[in-house]
Amino acid sequence: MRGATVAILDTKPLESTEARGITYYKCDVTDRAQISRVATEIERDLGTPTVLINNAAIVTGKKLLDMDADEVDKSLKTNLLSHFHTIKTFLPGMINNETGGTIVTVSSVIGHLGAAQLSDYAAAKAGVTALHKSLAAELQEYPEIKMILVTPGQLSTPLFSGVRTPNSFIAPVVEPIEVAKEIIKAIDLGLSDHIGMPLYARWIDWYNVLPVGLQAITRRLSGIDQGMKTFVGRKTTEKSEKSGNLI
Repeated sequence: MRGATVAILDTKPLESTEARGITYYKCDVTDRAQISRVATEIERDLGTPTVLINNAAIVTGKKLLDMDADEVDKSLKTNLLSHFHTIKTFLPGMINNETGGTIVTVSSVIGHLGAAQLSDYAAAKAGVTALHKSLAAELQEYPEIKMILVTPGQLSTPLFSGVRTPNSFIAPVVEPIEVAKEIIKAIDLGLSDHIGMPLYARWIDWYNVLPVGLQAITRRLSGIDQGMKTFVGRKTTEKSEKSGNLI
């Protein structure tokens, strides 16, 4: 709507290509060679990217002892290492661009809280948040590079298919379009920002300063450790198991 040219990197084709200004590139963002190849194609077709939205994610939804080594490896590669690969590929072009650029890191409140049956996902999201903050510190000498960290609660996407929030009053499910609006607003304003949705996500950093007993009560009230018991799994949501990166 703003006339931006958008490149989407994903392992599966888009379900709809009717939107104008969107180009799909088949790419597994866990594979550095594929990212490098696609980066060359994007530069040729669309020009130097000025915005990178790291949004790739998968959910295993199993207890730690029930996951096999390949599942752990795939989860960490997709949810964490892909950020390193895309940033290292596209950040140099932003630094060399007179108009600078924006890096958007989509993390999660789970990275702060952890949750039962999400040990791999929580560890990756905690790492993503730490990566974002560390990179922001490194980029202080480049004020034209903006950094936006997004830590939403549960989104109403197939990524968490079947998961029912036990306490929708404390932790309501967030619509992706509402998060997208806030991201676009920050990009439009040229801001480095931290976006937390819904309301509790904005104050999630304070959770860890609560007394241990109060933390336990909060977890029980929110139902955070029971939510994944209704998780359907990736087999029924294969088309949406990996949300692509937008550039």
